[in-house]
Amino acid sequence: MSHNVEEQIGLIVKESLGLDAVPCASEKDAPLKQYGMDSVAMIRMAVAVEKCFRLKFKGRDLLEKNFATIAAIEKLVWIKLEDAAAVKSAAGGGFE
Repeated sequence: MSHNVEEQIGLIVKESLGLDAVPCASEKDAPLKQYGMDSVAMIRMAVAVEKCFRLKFKGRDLLEKNFATIAAIEKLVWIKLEDAAAVKSAAGGGFE
């Protein structure tokens, strides 16, 4: 699933910022501002990430630092996925 998360986030970044191509792996730590990231694009990206991974962000998740780079977005998604798995497991359901 790791590769799928990275691939999906790359596509979301590409679409949200109107890029011609997905930034390469070596650019995961590059500031997305250099690609035209602004507050509107960040919210658009957050909504797309929520839909793609079936997550729900809270206000504290929507900080600029969490969407500053592709690596930061990946870290946030993994944290949210792990939280969702823990809640599902505690409720007696497995994580698929």
